[in-house]
Amino acid sequence: WSSGTVIVMNKDSKAKDASWKFMEFWNSSKTQKYWAKTVAFPPTRLDLVDNPTLKENPDLVLFMRAARYGKVYLPGIAGVGKIENEVLVPLYESIFYGQKGVKEAMLEAHRKLNAILAE
Repeated sequence: WSSGTVIVMNKDSKAKDASWKFMEFWNSSKTQKYWAKTVAFPPTRLDLVDNPTLKENPDLVLFMRAARYGKVYLPGIAGVGKIENEVLVPLYESIFYGQKGVKEAMLEAHRKLNAILAE
């Protein structure tokens, strides 16, 4: 799927213990089964792919199976949000909406990306 539920804890968080407890709760098997069953959003856990209760929703099953092959988007790259918002989205839009040719759009994206990575 093309979205996600992201929970992040800042290294300077003043509530690390509470944050970890919430993350453990949120990603627990029980909570993720409930979330997936009631909201029909794929669980965060791969070990629930074959859960009989969740398999009752055929649409959900397709996404859960695909999760086995999914990869984290731009892992380990600092500034991933900035890259997405300032380079990739404008790149795609400028090409899809016919505002720029592919070569021109790619060269502009290349310059922007290198500037961000140099920061």
